[in-house]
Amino acid sequence: MAETVLSLCCVNSQLFCTREGRLLRRASTRARFFGIASTGFLRLCSEKFQLPSRIEKLVIELLAKYKASKSESKTQETSYSQLLEEDDYQLKVVSVVGMGGLGKNYPSGKKSILRILSQKAFPSSCLGNVSQTCDLFRISPERLDSAVTQGRKKPVPQSIESLNTTELKRNSSKDFLSTSWKTCLLYTSIYPEDYAIECYDLINLWIAERFVEWREGMSIEDVAWGCLSELVNRRLIQVTDVFYEGLPNTCRIHDLLREVILLKSREQNMVTVITEQLTRWPSEKVRRLVVHGSSSNNTQHHQQRPNYCFDHLRSFVTVGSTNLLLHKMLLSEVSRSSKLLKVLDLTGQEAQKKIPNEIFKMFRLKHLDLYGTGVERVPKAIGKLQHLEYLNLGETGVRELPTEILKLQKLRVLRVYQQVDSSDADYGYHGFKAPSNMVRLLALEILDCIDASSGSTIVKEIGKLTQLRELYITKLRREDGKELCSSLANLTSLRELSVTSIGKGDDHEIIDLNHHHPSLSSSSSSFLQSLRMLILRGRLEKMPKWIVHLHGLVRIDLDWSGLRSEEDPFESLQHLPNLVSINFCGSYQGEGLCFKAGGFLKLEWMYLKRLEGLRWMRVEEGALPRFHELILEQLPLLDELPLGIQHLSHLQGLYLYEMSSKMIEKVENQKEESEDYRKIAHIPEIVIGCYTDDGEWRQHSLWAEKK
Repeated sequence: MAETVLSLCCVNSQLFCTREGRLLRRASTRARFFGIASTGFLRLCSEKFQLPSRIEKLVIELLAKYKASKSESKTQETSYSQLLEEDDYQLKVVSVVGMGGLGKNYPSGKKSILRILSQKAFPSSCLGNVSQTCDLFRISPERLDSAVTQGRKKPVPQSIESLNTTELKRNSSKDFLSTSWKTCLLYTSIYPEDYAIECYDLINLWIAERFVEWREGMSIEDVAWGCLSELVNRRLIQVTDVFYEGLPNTCRIHDLLREVILLKSREQNMVTVITEQLTRWPSEKVRRLVVHGSSSNNTQHHQQRPNYCFDHLRSFVTVGSTNLLLHKMLLSEVSRSSKLLKVLDLTGQEAQKKIPNEIFKMFRLKHLDLYGTGVERVPKAIGKLQHLEYLNLGETGVRELPTEILKLQKLRVLRVYQQVDSSDADYGYHGFKAPSNMVRLLALEILDCIDASSGSTIVKEIGKLTQLRELYITKLRREDGKELCSSLANLTSLRELSVTSIGKGDDHEIIDLNHHHPSLSSSSSSFLQSLRMLILRGRLEKMPKWIVHLHGLVRIDLDWSGLRSEEDPFESLQHLPNLVSINFCGSYQGEGLCFKAGGFLKLEWMYLKRLEGLRWMRVEEGALPRFHELILEQLPLLDELPLGIQHLSHLQGLYLYEMSSKMIEKVENQKEESEDYRKIAHIPEIVIGCYTDDGEWRQHSLWAEKK
């Protein structure tokens, strides 16, 4: 029998669950196997996201047996227990999401008849609350059938599957809502259903709203990441993608929990969500206004002035909305009536070619996000926003900032960049030309991406921004390498460093970072200890000597380095104790790469691209013990898979993109009884991809074809 799974979400529900996680049920004297509280709902689904037809038969059988048990005057507990003892109908619990609310405690004494009968059939139970019970007889087959249908559409993510009894009690406890993370969780109601939430954007919105506060010895950003981590650990937020250091990159809210969050958010008037196609404007006091996108471009119903009260508006955020006319109208209303606005997010408004003048009247503004807009110039009026802490002009046409930017003494995050080639990130980013005296922005923690082509003065000033945690530099001249090394020695909190030289691709100038400095020659240096990510984009004559001391380094990218064969980059990297990710693009001219025994003990992921001279790779036994993903792309002379690939026992994915026809032919035509086949048979996923003559990308799974 296909193993069916049950997912239940309810408010203040009384729950039962076995230790093995095989069965969950409600412990109410009037509840039944498929009973639901009036404030909750039930949803069925299967591990393969498709319910077998027999589950519908099971529902009907249970209804029939229950009716029969009532007509025969049997006790409800006996009938209930007998039904559940049938092994053929046991269910596996995947997720339980609970949220506190109004309700009364259920008297769960040790002598409860239901509890005694339950413990005879099932190992253990955990108890919650009951707000209102429901008799199974009241649930029509049509309603159960509807629940089954919904279950087919929205499967429960596997990440919740590991919930044990303790976590079940904690996550369904109403006490959780009294913790300091409640407001952060409810704030996620600004996002549409199934939306991929950018974690970095979310935590910065929390910071701007002051949902998280500074703590002694911690930056505000670390506190916000800690809040997100807490919500993830409690299974209230689900991570869908991870960044280089294990930090969440994108996340989502489970559909079941989202319904409760929306309910609580509306009760507290925390967020007001409208769509571009809203035909009627609610009349209420708005604290946070969110505009969601719509598939239609009809905006005629927005011509009339809304009867919103914006006097208490704190945030105005657009999520997937591109209706420029609507945004202009709302901004006009906000600037006229609101004196409290702290957050303005117009992300993705490509039609927005300049920063609206209304923004410069919002003197309390802390967070201004214009990422992906068509803005090309920043007016001098930006200096009026002296409370601004966050300014994002990423992927815009802005190339220079006015001197007035120096008036923003509270500015913590400054992002101004645009990808050089929109189709290929390997070529780096345009930055912005900064005014002199950037050192006045002492609160800066993130500077991305500053153009250093003007000379050594700006590079020297960078060394005085001692709070920097992320630094991205572009168009660095070779002669300024020594000055940059001196500046880096002062940045004791730096976690991410990206340096790009003048030029593009193979035409990059040399990045000269091989200069002696006391703080770059000792492993005890604060800079060397704090750095987690290093990106060098440009030619390297030699690997910087101080790289071997980066014991905290997790990720390294070398693009267009063109290192000669005698400068094997692995020699400098193989003994870094925390290195997890390597990304090389055009970085090595040698014919071979060898992973030596005892090297790269924590490396998990590697991407090798455009190494045009590479002919062989070798993995010695005892190397790469944790390695699980290898991507090889555009390596035209590499005709064989890495020698010793069978030693990579934890390898989960091998991806071969635009590789030589000779290699692809060998991989695809291996016979199952051959030795070469046995060397790769342990790899769960092998994917081969290339462009067709028509320019269309095609890829396929090797194992799927063979099956």
